[in-house]
Amino acid sequence: MRTFLEHSHITLDNAFWKKLNRLKNAIGNSHYDTSPSPQELKIILSNANPLEKALFLTMVNTGVRENDIINIEKNDLHLNENPPRITIKKLNTTTKRRLPFAFVTEECKEAIELWLIQKDDYIQKTRKISNLPIKWETSNKLFPISEVTARKRWNNLLEESHLNEQSTNQNGRKQYIFHLYTLKKFFRSYLNNRDLAEYLIGHTNISNLYYNKNLEEIKNEYKKYSKNLYILTNPKAPENINEELDKRDKEITKLTYDVKYSEQIINKIKDELKEIKEEMNSKTKYYINPKPNLPSQFPTYHSGYRIKKGKFIAFKYDEKQRKDIQFSKSEQNQIDRYSQETNDPLPEYCITYERIEKENPKLSDEDEETYNEKIHNMTCAEMDKNKRKKFSDTPTKNI
Repeated sequence: MRTFLEHSHITLDNAFWKKLNRLKNAIGNSHYDTSPSPQELKIILSNANPLEKALFLTMVNTGVRENDIINIEKNDLHLNENPPRITIKKLNTTTKRRLPFAFVTEECKEAIELWLIQKDDYIQKTRKISNLPIKWETSNKLFPISEVTARKRWNNLLEESHLNEQSTNQNGRKQYIFHLYTLKKFFRSYLNNRDLAEYLIGHTNISNLYYNKNLEEIKNEYKKYSKNLYILTNPKAPENINEELDKRDKEITKLTYDVKYSEQIINKIKDELKEIKEEMNSKTKYYINPKPNLPSQFPTYHSGYRIKKGKFIAFKYDEKQRKDIQFSKSEQNQIDRYSQETNDPLPEYCITYERIEKENPKLSDEDEETYNEKIHNMTCAEMDKNKRKKFSDTPTKNI
């Protein structure tokens, strides 16, 4: 600097150079700040009135500075489009590449429409309790407040929500961590599409110089990713909701048909199982254990046989019931036929045992063990006699 000044024929005294050497490096205005999360932003806006909700949701949805939002007029609203659009007439000097309009979500659109309904009443009430400039009554602006008022309202919401944490820089100056400018950061952070966010904000860094999509593609991308910008409500159903509902109806109809068909199959299987069970019960032979007083070498015997529904079955009887069994002639013939066809000595033994009991009533005077043994021996002897007789009547073959 000294050489340059001397070359330019400019001379400064030594006092100037001593003062220059005593100057320190600038500390700067470094504050810690961060954007609020969707949950924190929901808490903050839950205390806001319709004006504040519409204003701050517009900043969240567009990433536009507060001075540009304040200058929006009613004629700049195009809320019937998809997605809703707002014209930005006065561009900020640092964002010259910004589009001349910005998109908003359906949630922000509803907040703006609600504010427009209450705007006139708000202005009249405010005029009575404060010195609201008369220009706001005749102005066509969407939000009848200044930038300073917008910041004050935001800071009041932070105080009411107990999210008023502050950071202090090296000069001792304090600032809210969630100050109003962090809503622009929220848009950049939560849109989840870096190139689209940078392009809509209007930044001129090298990363988005080659972002060159037509307007329809930008609209579709904003509609896709703007679901992350909803704060107070959930995103609405997609446009193809009717197709989704039809698809679900078809699935429900198919499942209902499958359930009915399965019920029919189950009922059919139940009927078949019932028939099989009945058939098995009709064919089952019930045997009883040997009498306790009979010797263990005595064979198992039936208490009685009956013909039921044209089928030969056996029943269990106690001693008293067994003595009352009476067979008809047809039943006896079927029993005999069964014994001959199956070569089962058990029915013959039982029949012979009961017949000998009836023919020898005097044996009942003896004790039970002797009685059973005698009847058994007589039954076996009778069966052997009949067997030898059958064998002798059978003609022999020549070898």
